[in-house]
Amino acid sequence: MTKPRGIQWLEEQTGETLDPPGGPIPEGKHLSVRLTGDLVSQLEEHAAARGESISQVARRLIKDGLDRATNPDRDAIDQAIAVLEAVKARPRGRRAG
Repeated sequence: MTKPRGIQWLEEQTGETLDPPGGPIPEGKHLSVRLTGDLVSQLEEHAAARGESISQVARRLIKDGLDRATNPDRDAIDQAIAVLEAVKARPRGRRAG
């Protein structure tokens, strides 16, 4: 089996032979994105609050953003749901009668 280019490059640079990583390789492509420190901090906080990894949060946020871009009505639906939840959360007042 041919070693990935990254491992080949590292071996050339270091002069060492590296074993390929074990275990199954996840499906999909690896994407490297450069973020500002502020965005990284926000991702870390969001991930910690949800008990997820930063990668999990980033994948979910990207998917949600793409869903919203392809289905703009989703924003209106989400806003309507938020209003309904806010109304349901209000304490019930006494009726005049």
